[in-house]
Amino acid sequence: MGRVGSPELRAYVVWLPVLDADDASAARASAARLSDSRVRHYWDATHAFGVALGRALAIPPSRFEPGRDHGLAWDVYLVYPRTTRWDATVPTPGFWMHQLHQIPPGGAPELEPRAFQAQVEAAIRAPH
Repeated sequence: MGRVGSPELRAYVVWLPVLDADDASAARASAARLSDSRVRHYWDATHAFGVALGRALAIPPSRFEPGRDHGLAWDVYLVYPRTTRWDATVPTPGFWMHQLHQIPPGGAPELEPRAFQAQVEAAIRAPH
């Protein structure tokens, strides 16, 4: 996959503990591999953002989340138009892809890097 060279790109990476080895230290180590001045990293220790985003994306709960009305958002990749405004409610992205097993066919597409890059580049080219 190529790089998006536009200085207008902004990426926000939210790390959260999902797998046994996930902790703040592991997140910092992973974040170090994504060193780019356009990228901001955040640690969501309590899953607050992951839960809110799961609700906004209508992610079904996984088999590890029995009794929940929606699933936790992790391993999701989002593209927001530059005009998106964030407030108390997480906005729905203009486009998103995932690597989650519980998303039904016909839902958001599974991550395909070239297709995702094309969506990012289209969002950057879109008029303000």
